[in-house]
Amino acid sequence: MAMSLPSYADEAFRQTFDLDDPWSRASLAADVDSVGRSSRSLLQVGTLHSDLASWKQRANESVRQASLRSIHLQGKLHSSVDSEKSRSSIIHRATMIQQELEPEPILEEERDSTTVPVVAHSGWLIKRAHRTRSFKRRLFCILGRELVYHKSYESSTANAGAHSGVSGKVNLALETVVQPVPNHGFKLLQGASTSMLLYALNDVDRDTWVAKLQMCGATLNVVAADAKPMDDKVIASGWLRKQGQFFKSVKRRWFELTGVGLKYYRNPDATSARGFVAIGRRSAVARLDMRKTGERFSLRITENASEKKTRVLIVHADSQEDRDVWAAALASVIDGHEPIEAALPSPLDSSYLERSISEEASPTHEGSFVSLAPPHEDDVVREITREAQLILVSPYSPEGTTSENFLKTIHRKTLSLDAIRRFMEGLMEYMVETRMDEFRAIYGNDDDDDASSSSKSASFDVIAQIISEQVEERVFSPIHKVVYQSLVTRLDSKALHDRLELLRARKQAYFGIQPPSPSGYAAAIDAMNAIESCSLPTSKRKQLVAACKAIYAVAADEQLYPGCAMSADDFIPAFIYVVVQCAVEDVLTLKELLVAFPPVSDTGETAYFVTCLEIAIEYVQSLVILQEIELDNDRALGLEFGVHDHVLLVDRVSDQAEASGAVHVGDVLMTINGLCVHDRDAADVHKILDGAMGPIALAFVNVKDYKKLKAKLSRDSI
Repeated sequence: MAMSLPSYADEAFRQTFDLDDPWSRASLAADVDSVGRSSRSLLQVGTLHSDLASWKQRANESVRQASLRSIHLQGKLHSSVDSEKSRSSIIHRATMIQQELEPEPILEEERDSTTVPVVAHSGWLIKRAHRTRSFKRRLFCILGRELVYHKSYESSTANAGAHSGVSGKVNLALETVVQPVPNHGFKLLQGASTSMLLYALNDVDRDTWVAKLQMCGATLNVVAADAKPMDDKVIASGWLRKQGQFFKSVKRRWFELTGVGLKYYRNPDATSARGFVAIGRRSAVARLDMRKTGERFSLRITENASEKKTRVLIVHADSQEDRDVWAAALASVIDGHEPIEAALPSPLDSSYLERSISEEASPTHEGSFVSLAPPHEDDVVREITREAQLILVSPYSPEGTTSENFLKTIHRKTLSLDAIRRFMEGLMEYMVETRMDEFRAIYGNDDDDDASSSSKSASFDVIAQIISEQVEERVFSPIHKVVYQSLVTRLDSKALHDRLELLRARKQAYFGIQPPSPSGYAAAIDAMNAIESCSLPTSKRKQLVAACKAIYAVAADEQLYPGCAMSADDFIPAFIYVVVQCAVEDVLTLKELLVAFPPVSDTGETAYFVTCLEIAIEYVQSLVILQEIELDNDRALGLEFGVHDHVLLVDRVSDQAEASGAVHVGDVLMTINGLCVHDRDAADVHKILDGAMGPIALAFVNVKDYKKLKAKLSRDSI
């Protein structure tokens, strides 16, 4: 049974550091053990509100800096009148990392001599292999009178004009017949023996390919084909890659969702399903971070979430858009109704929250939170996103070839985070400067005199956000393991985790939250937890913003501040509470990731909330863990001490102390039965220990915490 120990440390700390109130100590019994009873406590000097003024100033400064960066980038965009000068500048920036790494960079004259073909149309198609009859996703491009295809993310890097890196091609100058087939597919036929079966994302995409091939001379042949019979109405269908139940191999399968379950087939023409997962009200669907699966755009489908032993299906989509469509369709079946739209977001998705949360006052005090892309613009945003994706993977674009070269360099040699960040920032700026007009034409804002400045700014923000996300998808995703290994150490993560565990039992009043939220800001905590389902820094940042907006929404819904909006003085403590209570596995790594990889153009509110996350973590890190332990002094304690830099440290741990697991080499011994000893020499300490009888209470702090506390007190006394 856990026993609370008599605390001798409070008065000792007050005497040692000459502290008056406010001195706050949160005592939490933990890790009690029959060998050496122990408890851990969190200590903080002063109150949380004593730092609010500096925190607000810091957060507001981040808003100002983000605005300046955005203005500077838009200024560069408007000043780029000389296209040749702009192109030369971009070539230099896009290759700067490789010039640092490669002894023989590509010469300018060699680059200029390369003939880049004109791509009439390009996109992803699912192709059936001739030998294995399996289905693979390939990047297809129409180049003149040829249809060329490449493997996924293996674009040409050396000589695009020579079709380097091409997996295969079809000569469209020969007599070619294109024949649509069910389930968004079409066949290419040349003669009696040559055929290729391809599948597009949807019928619109398929019809576009058919039209483009007809423009190249292909003949359309429409043949009536009966689709396989369906027992139930199909709500959603398409290709997903399925992870095996026992052997973790991944195979591409054709999935069909009905009102009762999810079937998967070897291909769209198969009549016998390879498997079935029942979908009902007890089922669950969740997006997964690629760190957990090793694959992008993953979904976990649980047949019966209320049972421990149940079927769990892990599938991977080909794009974020595909995954969102499947997640929405599955959620609609679980809820017992068909979706009105195929791409409805899940309740915790950031885009949904941006549109549904009531628009309370912004932390910048400049207006309301507004989603960058209104719902009616979703189709345009998807079109720009697809275009950016194709540009970044194309073997015939400078973005595609440069990023592929960089990724190959990463696999040969590990680069620093700074080098990775600089490359991504350069690539983002490159696309903003050279592709903005092209994307604005799709958006419907041609940057003419009739377009208002606010309209231009809105389109810039939306397009810059898309560019940031797609560059992350192209560059960050393949090397995410390298990045995460370099962000934080396990010791730092564990130290923060220990403090968060101790803080979770604290009530809202501990954080200075007045009045407290009756729901405990549950909606904001749920939104914060949804960060775990995001993979890219941009998507994690969006979800962080959604969680912060949920705090304002809770305050408004529960009428915590009648007649006025939630102020920064109230928001920051509430946000710290949400961070403490959330189930994000490694919040320190999250913070480092968002700081290390900023978007090309950051909005003020996003910068504000990321800074608030930094503040929340620094606050938790500033708390000192006091480890109190009770040992039997009639037996060998197993502790040896030494003085290092005028501080009494533990030099060796054995016997009782080692068995307790509460004391470590390098800890500072603060008190013995309430007597301060941290500034004594080792001989004095051993005399005190030898003179004590029976149970003895010792208090320790980590040496880093000790120095941190002393430094804070020194600063406060100035």
